Amino acid sequence: MRMVLLRLGLWLLLLLLTLASASFAEVADLHLFGLLIVLLITVVKATVISEYFMGLAEAPWLWRGLMMAYVPLVVSIIGLISFFTQGANY
Repeated sequence: MRMVLLRLGLWLLLLLLTLASASFAEVADLHLFGLLIVLLITVVKATVISEYFMGLAEAPWLWRGLMMAYVPLVVSIIGLISFFTQGANY
C-alpha cells in the first residue's frame, strides 16, 4: 500500500510539474527567468522518472551517474542554444 501511495504521489507531482512547465512555455514573451524555471522543472521531472520509474535508484552507480549527468548536459545545451539565439531579447 505504501508503494502505491508513493507512486500515486509521484504521478501527481509529475502532472503538476508538467502543467507548470506548459504554462510557462505558453507565455509568448518567455524571458530568461521563465526559461530557467522550465529547465529546472525538466531536471526535476527527469530525476523523478529515472530514479523511481526506471528503477535507477537501485542501479549500479555507473549507470545512475551516466543518467544523472545526461540530464543536466542536455538541459545546459538547450539553455545555451536558447540564450545565444535569443540573447538580445533578455
